[in-house]
Amino acid sequence: MEGITTWDLYLGRALPYALSYPLLGLAGWGLVVLLRQDWRGTVVALVPAAAYAVPTFAASLAQFGFVLPLVPALCLCAGAGLDALSSALSDDPWKRLAVQGSLVLLCIASPVSASVCEIVRAQRPTTQERAALWVREHLPAGSRILGTATGMSLPLTGERLTELLAEATQDRPTGGARMRFLLRTTPPGKGYAFYDMQGYEAGSKTGDPRLLEYDPEWITRSGFQYVVDSEEKMRRFFGAPERYPLPFRFQGWLAEHGELLYTTHPSSRGLSDWMDDPSHVRAQEPRCGVLGGELRVYQIKTSNTH
Repeated sequence: MEGITTWDLYLGRALPYALSYPLLGLAGWGLVVLLRQDWRGTVVALVPAAAYAVPTFAASLAQFGFVLPLVPALCLCAGAGLDALSSALSDDPWKRLAVQGSLVLLCIASPVSASVCEIVRAQRPTTQERAALWVREHLPAGSRILGTATGMSLPLTGERLTELLAEATQDRPTGGARMRFLLRTTPPGKGYAFYDMQGYEAGSKTGDPRLLEYDPEWITRSGFQYVVDSEEKMRRFFGAPERYPLPFRFQGWLAEHGELLYTTHPSSRGLSDWMDDPSHVRAQEPRCGVLGGELRVYQIKTSNTH
């Protein structure tokens, strides 16, 4: 999660996705109300949630699921906020009931809409699948492709899937992560097993991101002819360009020495859109969006390959 703080992830994405902004707003207001009514009892009741939240939000490792234990406490606070807000708006019991119903509908509309869109996105081809289909149909056999875009996937035959699983579970005496590149081995339109996982190199054992694949000298020395660039993978570094200068230097080199052959989001300008105005890229997607983020396939100019 390089460049993304736990606060950004949890407050900006995870909790709003799970509960919606209106419900989080009610939870904040409910907490204020409870503290004003009985601050001692409220503090005691929320000590377990606070004891969990403080180290979770301070940790460097962040995952969506880490905030799930906080959801019950937030819902209780939201209930108190809902009751206090409806009481403040009207003393009439029927009007209060109508206000409460409207607020509840407002709170559930956002997560329901997100769930529906998730189902819709799941029915659409991912950008990885679309890019893989284009690669299979347009790049010649023997093409040497650097897949900086993790998650590149294809429909596979049972035999090839068995081979991939064997490679993924083989002994790794040197430890660390492993990096792969793609080598097309079948002509266009001839089945699914078009790449081999080979050229493994031991990765970092410290947890630092693997940046060798962003080194132009390594790319040219290794003779790669094509590069698949990933919006989602680059986005990990956007919050800390001074700490990770290599990915940004790689983007400049790619724009100068690579020819853009294909993009899953036509008219996207790549890095400038990903960093400055992601809405320009998102606006090119159908309603509810697609899974995977933009992928761009570049051909490295002949003078830069060996």
